[in-house]
Amino acid sequence: MKKQALLGGSFDPIHNGHLSLAVDMMEKWQVEILFCPAFCSPHKKQQPPVAAAQDRLAMVELAIAPFPHFSLLTLEIERQKPSYTVETLAELTKSQQELFFIMAKEHIYSFADWKDPLAILKLASPLIGYNGEEQAVLEQIPVKWHHLFKKGLTKTRRIDVSSTELRNRLKKQHPIEHLVPAKVVDYIKNKQLYL
Repeated sequence: MKKQALLGGSFDPIHNGHLSLAVDMMEKWQVEILFCPAFCSPHKKQQPPVAAAQDRLAMVELAIAPFPHFSLLTLEIERQKPSYTVETLAELTKSQQELFFIMAKEHIYSFADWKDPLAILKLASPLIGYNGEEQAVLEQIPVKWHHLFKKGLTKTRRIDVSSTELRNRLKKQHPIEHLVPAKVVDYIKNKQLYL
């Protein structure tokens, strides 16, 4: 696969929802998925990642190991500052002809507030995972980006899990084995993360 799609996030921790989204995008668009953990998301200034950058990198590496078309991209962690999608895409386009970036449908609503959204759309095509009715998603897309976003709308499996929910379950000592890859669960328990 020569085409690549960037999937960024805090991955604090990575879970089956992330992996399912990535598999659906890989199969639909025939792209290699680049998992890119953020050092610190500029959209979460009040709530920095709970786990250390190296732990989040390690968990992503363990989670994606079984998937030959998934890769770990470390450049946002290496920057050691808030990560902006436009900067990461600009760096990737130096060596990549066709590039995509993956968004959850919730990101559509705040996309105008991202750093340099027009530059992002020039650098890479958005792929938007959604479930439910396509028309309901289309109605949320700003008119000026309608044609760009509509093309990348991708029906994905619904897996209701969030990293916030997982951290809360761990604090309460509730099981997460059904929501997180086994090797990531082992890592979390061995390192006693999120307690």
